[in-house]
Amino acid sequence: MELKTRIFRPIALLVVLAAALPAIAVESAADILSAMTRKMASAPAVEATFTVTGADRPVEGSIIMAGAKFAMTTPVISVWYDGVDQWTMLESSGEVNITNPTRDELMQCNPFAVISSYAGHYTARRLADSNGRRRVELTPTTPSDLAKVVIMVGADNWPAAVSLVFDDGRSIAATVNTISSTRGKPMSAFRFDPQRYPAVAIVDLR
Repeated sequence: MELKTRIFRPIALLVVLAAALPAIAVESAADILSAMTRKMASAPAVEATFTVTGADRPVEGSIIMAGAKFAMTTPVISVWYDGVDQWTMLESSGEVNITNPTRDELMQCNPFAVISSYAGHYTARRLADSNGRRRVELTPTTPSDLAKVVIMVGADNWPAAVSLVFDDGRSIAATVNTISSTRGKPMSAFRFDPQRYPAVAIVDLR
């Protein structure tokens, strides 16, 4: 009896582990996106530095996000979006344009904008990855200039990279260098402040 017990216990343990493995190993696209959005939503604001490729040369920048709102700065362009209006300032132009951007227009300036707007507009599937990375592909379900979006999510559930592929063949990729939760920001943080840029002309295109 004692011998049978010693044999039975390892076998029973293997059966339990074998039954649990599929549940442990399989993480769907919805699971990954939900974990990421919960992480983002639980922070009063999120601060990140990033590198964007897809233009003539890589561009580094920083961004503060709170829900759909964001303020982004790079050596080439600075953008503020308060959830309705967007201020876009090209450093070389000496002017800032005010617009009410579409979802696609937002993402052309800020690839991370897809994080707060994918629900209801995209279908998601997890991509196979030989390196075990958590990558999700989003395909638009409504009319869009985008062909697809790929989001890579780190083990800590922060977004690690976002790449956009447009219908015309253009692509933009943003890689996160650092990201963390930060304290909440006033609405003014997501709006252009003319007092800080007195020499910049304001062009209202709304």
